[in-house]
Amino acid sequence: MNSVDLVDKMSYAEMVHLREALDKRFRAFDGRKILAFYSPYPSSGKTTAAKWLTHTWRYFGRVVSFSEPLKDMVKSLYLYHDGQSLFDYNKIKNEPMLEFDGDTPRDIMCLLGKTLRDHYGQRIFADLASMCILNSAAENVVIDDLRLPEEYDMLAGFGAKFVRIVVPDRKIVTTDTEGRLEDHHFDAKIVNEMINIHDFYQDLVKVVTQLWPQD
Repeated sequence: MNSVDLVDKMSYAEMVHLREALDKRFRAFDGRKILAFYSPYPSSGKTTAAKWLTHTWRYFGRVVSFSEPLKDMVKSLYLYHDGQSLFDYNKIKNEPMLEFDGDTPRDIMCLLGKTLRDHYGQRIFADLASMCILNSAAENVVIDDLRLPEEYDMLAGFGAKFVRIVVPDRKIVTTDTEGRLEDHHFDAKIVNEMINIHDFYQDLVKVVTQLWPQD
């Protein structure tokens, strides 16, 4: 049974109860902060920024990734293929796997994502991430892999702030899932020179304090 069938079978009272429950969850979210990183450049530092903000500066309590369910699937395939107990997607995402015709974990994740979006709808991962945000115990949340208009729209509904990361002298990559938000509004821009990581961290602090100056 899909979500449309479920709604069709709900009584008016059940619909009202569901709406009230959702409204209550959104009101409880008031005051939280969401920061979303986007970049049309590959390996621009989105995840590095998100981890630093949560693990080192600790201004944000949790990283939420739209692709997390896909990474879990790829992890299962990789562990089956490699037999090792450790898995770090960001370190091995471009390594070819012979058992999968030389495809990389990134290739497989893109294939899985397209298949699931085509079958269940383009909002599938945006909807999953929205529930993850609502159920998070963390006060503030940072998104490390904003890519698609459906994801942007969902986060805008939460009142998120959007930051575009620019990497000089690197070409913009445009695919079905990359470079899709170039015509969207961003609240701030960070230039990652890929030279001094500490300068990058300082720029992160400046941007966050400018976006939420009252803190």
